[in-house]
Amino acid sequence: MAITDGWRQRRTRRYLLHALEIVERRALFSDTVDWPTVRAEAVAACAGAVSYTGIHDTVWTVVKQAGGAHSGLRRPGPASAWGTGTLPSGEVIDGVARIGLPACSERGRGYRDTGHQLMRDLAAAGPSGWVVDLRGNQGGNMWPMLGVIGSLLPDGVLGYFVPPTGPDQVWRLRQGRVLLDSRTMARTVAPHHPGGPVAVLTDGGTGSSGEAVAVAFRGRPDVRTFGSETAGMTSANEIHPLRDGARLSVTVAWFADHHHTVCRGPLQPDESGGTDPLAAAVDWIRRTR
Repeated sequence: MAITDGWRQRRTRRYLLHALEIVERRALFSDTVDWPTVRAEAVAACAGAVSYTGIHDTVWTVVKQAGGAHSGLRRPGPASAWGTGTLPSGEVIDGVARIGLPACSERGRGYRDTGHQLMRDLAAAGPSGWVVDLRGNQGGNMWPMLGVIGSLLPDGVLGYFVPPTGPDQVWRLRQGRVLLDSRTMARTVAPHHPGGPVAVLTDGGTGSSGEAVAVAFRGRPDVRTFGSETAGMTSANEIHPLRDGARLSVTVAWFADHHHTVCRGPLQPDESGGTDPLAAAVDWIRRTR
């Protein structure tokens, strides 16, 4: 029994050190951590562990310390994909098109297809402007989201991932393709950039990739934001699967808008819109036109 336990302890120690090495190498605030001390304390805390479950809490603590609030560890078990069963929605309100973008699952094929058809239908109505509703969008896969609403944005830089030490990665729109550097991540639908003012709605439930979509609209002519400040997860994560099925989520870069203004923390709206930001946004678009 002792031999078996000794083997298990060595195995879990290797697991722990592997996870710590990923965090040390990639985490956004890694250079603020005293790694010799943190590593020694983590190993001591897990010295008697004979299963991976016994060290998850320690890994969680370290990745939060080095990666910030957006980092974490998802323990093994049934995956709860972002936005499962939730698809984009749309309507026309007083001649203004509203496209609602919820959180998006990891693959997002149904999300993309539904969103593309909605954009075609809404554009066919000849709206005087657009509302991109990101309220409650907690994140997930940002690329299908940008693919759905990319036709409302001009060609060029949409934003950046900015790590502590370069190089930055650029999100770009080029002839209907959403690119990460030179790699195609999603496609938009015609008509491309149909014109008219765009209002973006956010709230405290807008986080992570939902905030990335908001960042893509920041600082553009004929765009105004309404609602309340976002969740403040304006950063990019890498997902590292571990050998027991746990998923280590390590924050590695900040978002920046197309002016290369880095976003650290919640995004503030231009206007609160009072108790009904959607009505305020529609009114602004109608007055602008």
